[in-house]
Amino acid sequence: MIENFFRALWILTLLFILSNFSIKREIKPTVLLDKSYSSRAIFEDLKAYEDAFSRKGFRVVSFGSDSLSDIGGEIGKADCPCILISDGLNNSPNDPISASIGKPIYILIPKYKEPPVLISEVRLRNPPRIGEFEEIKISLTSELNDSITLYFNRKKYSSFAKSSVTFRLGPFSERDTISIKIRGDSIRFYTYSPKEGKTAFVIYKLSPFVRFLRGKFPDAEILKEEPKGNYNLLILISPRKMDFNKPSVVFVDENTEGFRKREGEFFLRGDLPPLREIYEPTFKPDKIYERFENLPIIALKGKSLLVLSPDLWKVWLADGEYFKRFSEYLDENFKVFVEVFTEKAVYFLGDVAEVFISGYGFDAFSINGRKFPFEGFHTYRFAVKDTGEISLKFEFFKKGDKISTRTLKIYGLPYVSEKRRLGVDTNLLKNLAQVSGGGILKDTSEAFNLKLYKKIYISDFYPFFLLTFLFMLLDWGIRRYRGKV
Repeated sequence: MIENFFRALWILTLLFILSNFSIKREIKPTVLLDKSYSSRAIFEDLKAYEDAFSRKGFRVVSFGSDSLSDIGGEIGKADCPCILISDGLNNSPNDPISASIGKPIYILIPKYKEPPVLISEVRLRNPPRIGEFEEIKISLTSELNDSITLYFNRKKYSSFAKSSVTFRLGPFSERDTISIKIRGDSIRFYTYSPKEGKTAFVIYKLSPFVRFLRGKFPDAEILKEEPKGNYNLLILISPRKMDFNKPSVVFVDENTEGFRKREGEFFLRGDLPPLREIYEPTFKPDKIYERFENLPIIALKGKSLLVLSPDLWKVWLADGEYFKRFSEYLDENFKVFVEVFTEKAVYFLGDVAEVFISGYGFDAFSINGRKFPFEGFHTYRFAVKDTGEISLKFEFFKKGDKISTRTLKIYGLPYVSEKRRLGVDTNLLKNLAQVSGGGILKDTSEAFNLKLYKKIYISDFYPFFLLTFLFMLLDWGIRRYRGKV
């Protein structure tokens, strides 16, 4: 009969598991206590809060330092529900809102005192545009109710400010100095504005081709020799030599080395003027766009688009469709727009800098050698750990080939951001409570009386599975021993 007893037991435990009923158990939330510099600077004795919660049997987890307040990281690691005691000033890349989804967070804000007035943030589009005026917004840790003085290079600006003030500065140059002074604080930094890449016609010999391309590149410089500097595109008319690694449009004739002259009357179409000269390359082009029989007329080598007949402008003049096709070749190879910027030119140590990359005409880019795919817009974030000039080098690629470069510079100040952000971010804390399904606590008494429960399901209790298997094994073993199976 004992085998029937074990069978009844394993059937009973199996029914318990399948029913998966639950029981409620009261639990105490974990207390996350922010002891970062900003919290210690404005809140009353945090140690008293730690001791009070510990005496009531709560588990207290302290976090934060003089340079870091990682609220998002602590919420992500903690057993929830949680009581968060913090000023809400998060200076890590971990997003507290994302980390709180599905985890009830209850907010307790201690009584706080007025923090000292410091410069907490300077917003200025970076890089500023050379020759243009830009707005700069200066934010303070609390109300100043006094004047702010700003020096842009040697020009002085002054304005009365409460908690923030905006100036309009300019014109900016490649490197400018900005100093900001308030009662009890001051900062000084530099802005950097690289010259934008330009387009230039390099005309070694006068040619009607310039007339056709001038409309597509109205701002291009007109030069008589190949320039040095940052140029996105060179349009070379009758050059002697060329560099296939530089983005260029090259109009070849008898002066250009590396080509064989073919003379005759080459009709692309019966009603069009003939080409009397075609310059056949002595090398193999990477791509041929247009040809007359076996002779290429428009071809690509490296980053150079080659026009191999000095008479082709006559065809363009007679039939605009030919020039329209040539314009499409230009767009395919050289139409690229890149914008790299930050919303701030200056950062404190520990700040998280956000770099925004947008544009078209490229499918990948790299930042200081680290490569990323590109799909129209990208935000790159990094913690500022250095002071002085911080340089980021960007390279842009299309189908594996580098087509453009940019350099972005920001300035790091030798002050820890955690000590510059004093106050309470009530918006973040309220959003945390709302998104997570928690709430705002008025005081410690309400926190002590907070009733929270956790459902425990039978299916979560693994010993039931082990017991069921053990009873089944005993039932089968006894029956086998007695010859009943």
